[in-house]
Amino acid sequence: MTSFITQLYTVAFIVTACIALIRYLIHRLSNTKQPYLAKIMHSDNILSGSFLKESDTGHQLTPLEARALSNLQLAATFGIRNSFTTTEENTHREFRKRAAQRLNLTESEWKAIACKAQLVISSYLQISLQQTNSLHLKVSLPSMVRVVVLKVVLSTMFDEYQTHSLPPDQEYHVLDQVSDMINKLWILSKQGSTNSESLLNQLNAHLNCLLPEAYSYPLNFILPSFETMWRVTLRGVMELRFRDCETWNSHYQRMFKDILNNPTLQTMKKFDNEYGASVENIVDEMLRLYPPTRRIHRAISASDGRSPIIASVDIESLHRDPEIWGKDSLCFRPTRWRSGLSETQHAAFFPFGKKMFVCPAKPSFAPRMLAILVGAISIGIEQATLEWNKETNSFIEKQPISNRREDLNTLNISYHKSNFPTLADTSKLQLDNHISG
Repeated sequence: MTSFITQLYTVAFIVTACIALIRYLIHRLSNTKQPYLAKIMHSDNILSGSFLKESDTGHQLTPLEARALSNLQLAATFGIRNSFTTTEENTHREFRKRAAQRLNLTESEWKAIACKAQLVISSYLQISLQQTNSLHLKVSLPSMVRVVVLKVVLSTMFDEYQTHSLPPDQEYHVLDQVSDMINKLWILSKQGSTNSESLLNQLNAHLNCLLPEAYSYPLNFILPSFETMWRVTLRGVMELRFRDCETWNSHYQRMFKDILNNPTLQTMKKFDNEYGASVENIVDEMLRLYPPTRRIHRAISASDGRSPIIASVDIESLHRDPEIWGKDSLCFRPTRWRSGLSETQHAAFFPFGKKMFVCPAKPSFAPRMLAILVGAISIGIEQATLEWNKETNSFIEKQPISNRREDLNTLNISYHKSNFPTLADTSKLQLDNHISG
C-alpha cells in the first residue's frame, strides 16, 4: 500500500512538473513571437502602480508621489502645481474637479467653439496679410496652429479671458509669444536645464496681459490642455490637408465641414459610407499615430533605499507596433477603425493614459475639440500652398510625420494675394461677445 501511494505521488509530481514546463515554454514562445504582449503588460504594471507594491518594506510611493517625482523638472521649469505635480490628494481632487467642470460643455457652447475656431484662423490670416507689403504671404504653420489652439483653449478654460483687453493685432502677437515661450520652456524641461527663470517670468507677464483677473496660476491648466493639443492638431492638419489632397477633396473636407456646422457627438460618430469611416475614426487615427503624450513616466521605489528610479511607458511605440496594428501601422489610415478594435489593440491604445490616471478630457472633450481645431484650420487654409525644406524634412512614403519639434520649424504656408481668403462673415457665425476680430 505504501509503495502504491509513493508511486502515485511520483506520478503526480512528474505530471505537475510537465505542466509547469509546458506553461513556461508557452510563455517563452509567446514572448518570443509576441513581444508586444510583454510591452502591454509592462505599461499596465507601471500605470496601475503594481511596481510600487513590489518594493521592499520601506517607504512605499503613493501613486501621486510616483507621478509627481517623475514630473519634478516640469514643475520646476513652469512653476506649476496641479494634479500632475502634487502629492496631496486634496489638490489632486480639486484640480480634477475644476478641469471636469470646464470640460463639461453644452451643445450651444460647442457650437460657439466651432464658430470661434473658424473666426480665429480667418482673422489671424487677415492680420498677417495686413502686416506684409508683399503680394506673397508666408506664414509659419506651427506658429499659426499654436496661436489658434491657444486662443480657443484660453477662451474655453478661462472665464477671465479678456479678448477685448488688447487690439486684435497685439493680442495675436502676445498669443504667439506665449505659445513660443511655452514650447521653449518645454524643451528646456526635457533637457534638464535650470536656466529658465527669466523666460518663465516673461511668460507669466504676457499671460497677465491676457488673463489679468485670473484667480489661480494659469499655467496649471494651460499646460495640460494646450501643450498636448497643438502638436496633435498640427500633424492632423498636415495629414488631412496636405499629405492626402485627393482624399481631402473627395471626403475629408465634406466631413469636417459637417462637424463645424453641427459639432455634436452624433456628427462625430456619423459613418460616411462612401469613405468608410467617421470623423471620430479620423481623430482616433490621429491620436494613435501622434499621441498627445508620447511617453508616460513614473517613479518607482528602489529596493535598497536609494533614490527612486524613473520607469517609462512608450505609448508611441505601442500605438505604432506592426504586430498590433498590421503591416501598415505607420500609415495614417482611419478606415482601420471601422470594424472596431481587437482586444489587444484596445489594451495597446491609450492616448489619454489609463489605469489610475485617465485624463478627464478622454471621454468626448479632447476628440471633439481636436476635430473642430483640425477642421477649422484645414478649411481655413484651403487655398494655401505648403512650403517645406525638402533637404531635411519631407512626407516620407508610409512613414509618420516626425514628432520631433525641431523638424517642423521650416514648415510654412504661402498665399498669393490674388487667392487669399476673405474674412469670414461674423454675422453668420453667431459669435458671443467674447470674440475679438
